[in-house]
Amino acid sequence: MRNKTYIFVILMLVAAVAVPSVHGQIIYDQPGAGYARMIYSHWKLEDDSGEISIGQIALPISGFIPLKDNLEAQFYMANASNKMSVIDSDTTLSGFSDARFQINHSFYEDHFLISGGINLPVGKKKLNTSEERAVIDLLSENYLSFPMRRLGEGFGFNLLFGAATILGETRWGTGIMYQYNGSYDAYEGEGSYDPGDFASINISVGKSFEKTAFNADVIFTMYGKDKLDDVDAYDASAQMDFRLRTILTEEKYSLGGNFRYLYRFKPTVYDIMTGGVIGEEKLYGNEFFVNGNLNYHPDPGWYVAPSVDLRLIGDSETGIKKSTIFGFGGLYGRKLNEKFDFDIGLKYFLGSADDGDIDLTGLQITLGLAAIF
Repeated sequence: MRNKTYIFVILMLVAAVAVPSVHGQIIYDQPGAGYARMIYSHWKLEDDSGEISIGQIALPISGFIPLKDNLEAQFYMANASNKMSVIDSDTTLSGFSDARFQINHSFYEDHFLISGGINLPVGKKKLNTSEERAVIDLLSENYLSFPMRRLGEGFGFNLLFGAATILGETRWGTGIMYQYNGSYDAYEGEGSYDPGDFASINISVGKSFEKTAFNADVIFTMYGKDKLDDVDAYDASAQMDFRLRTILTEEKYSLGGNFRYLYRFKPTVYDIMTGGVIGEEKLYGNEFFVNGNLNYHPDPGWYVAPSVDLRLIGDSETGIKKSTIFGFGGLYGRKLNEKFDFDIGLKYFLGSADDGDIDLTGLQITLGLAAIF
């Protein structure tokens, strides 16, 4: 039997620093599984100049295949349809994301994990700058929440090494990851864009008591320079990410809390014509996030999970002031049979951006199906 304590710590490390949507799943004797979801997101922004709305339907599929004991393969791909409305004008953008594959291998009685992944550039690129770029720019606003903020990118790969142990009654772990991002033509006629590579190091600590447990992570990430046609364009510098998770478990329910603080160091913006430095100002403010959730599961056949959260984004140094977003909703899940699980979720958002100058309302609806094979 595997030592699940070590596996738990390593999975927290992978989830904290690995590529989004591709996380470690290694659990002893777990069968293969596939996941299909439909996520509908809609946001409305109102200010003195009028109203803008944007909606997205994202269809991600993912899964993992156990190759043998301690070894698994994973995959992820998605399609998204976006529609932005400004006054009486609508702009659409649809396409596939890239395909991502990951292989995870734990060894030495699950004290160590090696993971490697690849990003295949099959998603939509070369967007037109007249309309499609405006949609991407709005999707990238950090006070809005979307499962897909961009479509295709360039070839990429990642390597991760994680280790975990127990000292006394406390679980400790560390993880190191490197992500290579290749160049690609993001927009028509604007040359080759090369996003900077990045490297992360994570330190994790966790402890369990009779009914409660907590896990904390500190993640430091350094970014390389973004380039346009081999000319320096942007250097995101680095960021520190602090996360804390707590849970109280009873027979028929559990109560959880999540806290996160993201501190961004000052980036550097370059003149793409000369390569000289334009300035060193934060384009995005620091962020604080807190979430509370209840999972009520009276029997193994179904559960209901309401949750509330608050997200605070600080002032940037480029004129964008603080944002406040409050979210509440829930998830209902049911086991259909031995092979299939189904869930449906609803979440509503209220808030403001730019220190109250922009009013925000948002809605997210999710449908999910999991299959075991």
